[in-house]
Amino acid sequence: MGVALMGGTFDPIHIGHLRSAEEIVSLLGLNSIRLVPSNIPPHRSLPGTTATQRLDMIKLAISSNERLEVDDREMRREGRSYSIDTLCDIRFEIGKERPLYFVLGSDAYQLFSEWHRWQEVTRYAHLVVIDRPPIAEGDHRAGLPKELEIWSEPKQCEIEEMQRCPAGGICHIELTQMDVSSTKIRSMLATGMSTRYLLSDSVRRYIDEKELYR
Repeated sequence: MGVALMGGTFDPIHIGHLRSAEEIVSLLGLNSIRLVPSNIPPHRSLPGTTATQRLDMIKLAISSNERLEVDDREMRREGRSYSIDTLCDIRFEIGKERPLYFVLGSDAYQLFSEWHRWQEVTRYAHLVVIDRPPIAEGDHRAGLPKELEIWSEPKQCEIEEMQRCPAGGICHIELTQMDVSSTKIRSMLATGMSTRYLLSDSVRRYIDEKELYR
């Protein structure tokens, strides 16, 4: 059975994160997926909430779903949160044979060649890129930096191919799309707008109790 990771700041975690994670478990034929919140993200400004608060919100959001797990290793690691370090750790833990899937959105993939040791990622894991619909022939390559396009082209594969080997592939998938983002939710909270049905009730209560994003 393979292992899947979905990273991010989760500031805050919302229904888009949860629905994507749920669908990925089914799509890849897994028992669960690990949500890996970053401590200090290298490619964006620092979150407005503490690592502990973001971790608390994730735990509340997934508490009733055994298919979703949280992995807090990046929050326990000092310094910036580099995905390659996390993938190295987990590959060592699960051994050489099990498939390891690293899930990221198409926006993050566009900037992938700016990541720390990015060319090493597929030594340890498959990349699963969540594309925005519609996906026409070649759309997932449109606008990619030339270096990333050349590097990724021979690694393109289907889910069935990834399931048969531990790492090395890049697969583009389409999931249920929701017009929701953490940035949008933070803006709504800052202006007093309702976020009902965009966040789980437990997370909304936590945000209200802690007076976050005001």
